[in-house]
Amino acid sequence: MTKKTTHAKDSDVERKLFGALSYISILCIIPLLFKRDNHFVHDHAKQGLGLFVLEVIVGALSKVVGWIPVIGSLTNFAAWALGVFFFIVSIIGIIKVLSDKPYTVPLIGATARRWHV
Repeated sequence: MTKKTTHAKDSDVERKLFGALSYISILCIIPLLFKRDNHFVHDHAKQGLGLFVLEVIVGALSKVVGWIPVIGSLTNFAAWALGVFFFIVSIIGIIKVLSDKPYTVPLIGATARRWHV
C-alpha cells in the first residue's frame, strides 16, 4: 500500500513539474511531446506554446521596427512592457499549475486550447 501512495505522489510531482515547464519559454515543447495523455498538463502546455509564440512575434517585430527613430523607441518600449507582462503571466501560470488549478492565459489562452498539437 505504501508503494501506491508513493507512486501517486510521484505522479502528482511529475504532473506539476511538466505543467510548470509549460510556462518556461521553449521548454513548453517537452510536456507537449511527453505528456500528451495528461489533459491538465497538455492544456497548460498548449497555452505555454501560445505564450511562447507571442513572445517570438513581439521580439521579431521589435527587432524589425526597432531601428526606425521615433517608432522604434515606442515599439521597443511596448516590447519591453509586453515582456514584463509575459513574465508575470508565466509566473501566474506556474503558480496555478503547482496549486492544481486551471488557468487561461490572457490574450492567447482560449485560442491556444483549440490548437491540435
